Amino acid sequence: RLKQEGRVLTVVLSKEFLDWSFIENARPIEESNAVKQLAVYSVINTLVEATGCPQVQILVDREGDGTGQRINLSEIGMGSAGVLEPMGRNAELILSAQKTMEQILSDLKDRNYASVYDYLAYGDEEERPSENMFVSWCQNSGVVLDYFQVTEMLEQSSQGSAMLMVNYSLKQGTALRSHYAYPLRLVQENSVWKIRFSDLEKFMEY
Repeated sequence: RLKQEGRVLTVVLSKEFLDWSFIENARPIEESNAVKQLAVYSVINTLVEATGCPQVQILVDREGDGTGQRINLSEIGMGSAGVLEPMGRNAELILSAQKTMEQILSDLKDRNYASVYDYLAYGDEEERPSENMFVSWCQNSGVVLDYFQVTEMLEQSSQGSAMLMVNYSLKQGTALRSHYAYPLRLVQENSVWKIRFSDLEKFMEY
């Protein structure tokens, strides 16, 4: 639900917004907090851009009765005391679809597979492997990302998906294979851009 009063737009989100169970317990606290902050700023930036209202107050319906309650900063990795106040757009923290894609591919190139796993979409639970399985798959495939360049955003739909064009090279042993203008899709979950495992699988086929 949205309600605007003066320069502040208030939005009431479901309690699932604060469900961070998708973040692995073994993840360092700094990384966990960064993921939470990105989710918050993604909502704020999207609403500021869509409505033109300079500030957004996020509330959460904890009881399921439609009543919005304030979020504690400790719940979103922003400190130990206090509650979330109205906030403006943060151009630096927000991960746009293109920035997210660049981060995913950068982690993939650096073989930081545990970080890539955080960006796997939950949409199809049967498709999403466990973190151990995913890391093993990456390490045992024999194929590594050698080079990439995200060239353009092909489309971004209001349904929460974005198609981007990528030039990239895969390496298998000493052999190199290049792909140009490869379309790769991202989807939004909890206002954070993610990639489907099946799409990543096809992308990494040598």
